[in-house]
Amino acid sequence: MKRNIFVFMFVVLALFLGFGFMMGCGTGGGGSAPQPFVADIYVSTTGSDESGDGSLDNPYKTVEKALGMVSPEGTIGVFDGIYKEDEIDWPDTANITLKGASKTGTIIDGDSNTKKLFRIWGVSSVGIITIESMTIRDSYVDGFGGAIFHNLDIPLHLKNVILSGNIGTQKGGAVHVSSGSLVAQNCTFSNNKCTKTGTNFGGGAIYVGASEVFIATDCVFENNSASPESGGAVYNLGTINLKRCSINGNTAFVDGGGIANIGTTSQGRVENCLIYNNEAGGNGAGIFDASTLTLEVVNCDIVSNEAGFNGGGVWAGNETWVRNCIIWGNLAGNAEPQLGTCATPYLDYSDVQDLAGLSAGVVFGPGTIEAYPNFAGLPPSNDDDLRLNSPPSEVAQGGTTDNAPDDDFDGNPRGGSYSMGAFEY
Repeated sequence: MKRNIFVFMFVVLALFLGFGFMMGCGTGGGGSAPQPFVADIYVSTTGSDESGDGSLDNPYKTVEKALGMVSPEGTIGVFDGIYKEDEIDWPDTANITLKGASKTGTIIDGDSNTKKLFRIWGVSSVGIITIESMTIRDSYVDGFGGAIFHNLDIPLHLKNVILSGNIGTQKGGAVHVSSGSLVAQNCTFSNNKCTKTGTNFGGGAIYVGASEVFIATDCVFENNSASPESGGAVYNLGTINLKRCSINGNTAFVDGGGIANIGTTSQGRVENCLIYNNEAGGNGAGIFDASTLTLEVVNCDIVSNEAGFNGGGVWAGNETWVRNCIIWGNLAGNAEPQLGTCATPYLDYSDVQDLAGLSAGVVFGPGTIEAYPNFAGLPPSNDDDLRLNSPPSEVAQGGTTDNAPDDDFDGNPRGGSYSMGAFEY
């Protein structure tokens, strides 16, 4: 008898849980089941801009319509689906959040590079603009910012966003930061490109204007290109702060296959980053620094990049400061494959291949060594190949804590015996 009661209770519980699960799995639009996220206005591919009111049961059909209707501090929830929009002008409304249902399922599409997407300009909003949990792809602009042109003096936050296959012909294949700042977290920038030549053109994924700011944490920059110019992934005239990012497979026709830091106003810090398999026709396939201000490169793995001229790993200026890095396996067509310069950059507590081949201008601080790091795979095909198998003690324990990060590429805390490179051992 007890056994029968137990079986009956189990069946009732299973039916209840199954019903609750089905009730929570709606995809939005016209009488759908409850939403997987909370928003003030909803957008669905099955909605209507004419008869819809933006509610859960009667959503709008386009993001552009929802942006025109949202109130200050409001959140627009976009259900999974493909939305082919054209020139979405951001409204003069403060603190809007545009949030997709999922990073890969909610897709704002430029229709095979025939349409341009987000234009953030000409408005006087205060606060923060937030775009999160979606893919923005295949947009085209004959000019600046293939997917997003940000020309408003407030922060733009991108969270869990994929920007892929976008073209901005002149400056910023995916995003052009012309004013304010861009803060990206857990984002992927892939296969974006700029395609024309001109003064200060470039930035296959990101272009940062003078006096502007770009902060990226836990982001991936891969297979972006500045085919006629510099900055395969990032072209910086302002301030950059890149932390725990993977920068790989990017290409620049001139300088800076991964990062090009150029001009009298450019500066920043690159820490705990993996910079590998980037190419440049000129100098600095991994990083090209020609600024008169300071660029700090700290606890990075700069590996297997290739430059047509000098500095396969890094092309360094007078104010380039390299600390706790592993620079190995880079190539250059002319000379100085690991670290090239015609200036006096500072290098300390780093493991650098072919120390004897470095320029006489490099200023050596303490702790610089040459010891094979024992990579898991070289040349690397992914991030994990840059992890070290039984690293030599001088690499695993040879770094310094001075002006260095407290964590590593994985976000794990650094130990008492501080390691060189992006991973702590």
